[in-house]
Amino acid sequence: MLALFLPFKPAASPDSWSALAAGIDFQLFHLASPRPINLFTARLNRAEPTAIIDTAIAQGRLVEGREQISEMAARYDQAINYWGESWGQRNRVVVTINGYFFNLSTGRPLSGQIQSGWYAQRFSDYVGDAGFAWNLDRSAMIGKCVYHTPRFQFFTILRSGETRKINGVNLERDMDELILYTPQYDAATGTDNNGVEVLVEMSRPTLVLPEPAMALGKVVKIRDWLGNTPIPFDHVVLSATGESRTGLLSRLQDGDEIGFSQEITDCSGSPVKNWTKTYAATGGDYHFLTNGALTIDESNPDAFSPNSRTAVAYNANYVYFIVIDGWNPGVSEGISIRELGVFARDTLGATDAVTLDSGGSSTMVVYGQVINNTTCNFTRECGSGAEVNAPDLEPLVGNALMMVAVEPRILANIFQPDQVVTTDQAAELRLGPGTNYAFLTNLVSGAQGIALGMRYDDINGVLAKGAYWQRVKFGLQTGWIRQDALVREPPPGLPRSFLPLIRR
Repeated sequence: MLALFLPFKPAASPDSWSALAAGIDFQLFHLASPRPINLFTARLNRAEPTAIIDTAIAQGRLVEGREQISEMAARYDQAINYWGESWGQRNRVVVTINGYFFNLSTGRPLSGQIQSGWYAQRFSDYVGDAGFAWNLDRSAMIGKCVYHTPRFQFFTILRSGETRKINGVNLERDMDELILYTPQYDAATGTDNNGVEVLVEMSRPTLVLPEPAMALGKVVKIRDWLGNTPIPFDHVVLSATGESRTGLLSRLQDGDEIGFSQEITDCSGSPVKNWTKTYAATGGDYHFLTNGALTIDESNPDAFSPNSRTAVAYNANYVYFIVIDGWNPGVSEGISIRELGVFARDTLGATDAVTLDSGGSSTMVVYGQVINNTTCNFTRECGSGAEVNAPDLEPLVGNALMMVAVEPRILANIFQPDQVVTTDQAAELRLGPGTNYAFLTNLVSGAQGIALGMRYDDINGVLAKGAYWQRVKFGLQTGWIRQDALVREPPPGLPRSFLPLIRR
């Protein structure tokens, strides 16, 4: 029964909210007319500095994979983020809902995505699916038709002032192309050996930064005629073939500082939005509420049919996540877009709203627990009006939207750069500080390596996913390891039997 999974009761008053975290509340609304409808609603107070919004990517990689919403919430919970324009704060994932439509075979979202400041996937040019966005200044917006002018997507070599156009972001590299790969693509670029790949350590995520603004990075490795370059959490890879390869090699050298500039332009006739420093964004379907007015496509029959729905709404004070169950006779029988618009405007006081992927995907997770009837939404029937929730039927989707309580950065670093360290147990080397980052290799007990610093914002010893993490180099592999798996190498002349005395 749903009561086993849902610790909240329907409220008759729009003021009866249950606090989940500072600035994040929940309420289950129930409408009796024109049919029974359950509306699972979370709100985020835009004035609470520790309450933010971010997106999640299934399995942490765009290239392929689908995942349950609860699994995505667990993946990003206690992972570090870039809120406050520095790495190291942690996510406490409070509320998660399914995101936008996705490729049913690969799981890749069908629209754009910005995740923790990384412009990981471009929105489609001249298609009205640029949906909900949340910026570093805490502003919220709903975009419509956008495009990417090629000359505004480039990087600059600061030493020479030269610029090079970026042909695409996180796409399979084609002939004579220069593609930018960010950590959201996959653990590595997946390319062949027919080009050059330049590994760049970044001072911050690529963001959306129109010129003359730029996200700075430093070239740390140039790999000619080599592919499949690993992508650490704070790095990008420039991958080029053909003439683009020749041009890149003739202009770049190790240690060069480069700056990335990208711009999103609103189509003619679309409202002008400020995409600069967007922190999180995902595609949107029906933009059904605009400046307090219902905006519904009267020619689309789906908008007038009751269905399970997922939506994001906002006003000057709050952002709302709304999930509506359907196909549960006598309990919750779905909602039309017009009915959803009236609820968002008149009950919640929202001024703007957009739907995400709905129907079988509609899911809300609170602190890792599914709280709506995904069985009804997934199978389109529950039968006999029974309230059921089967977690094994939670849908697999391509991305998600999260309300996050930000926890402060905590550092407990005990190693200095270039210090020799030794593992005293078997351990995993990863691409970033946390188990949410991809696995690189296993290290045996007694392996000897070198502690490394970071070029820009040094967060060695950062707390993430329940442990402190150190950046290290073991042989040819550089990555992150749990700090409690390391001990300092003893000074010359001190027997190794003293190792336990000099560990942290």
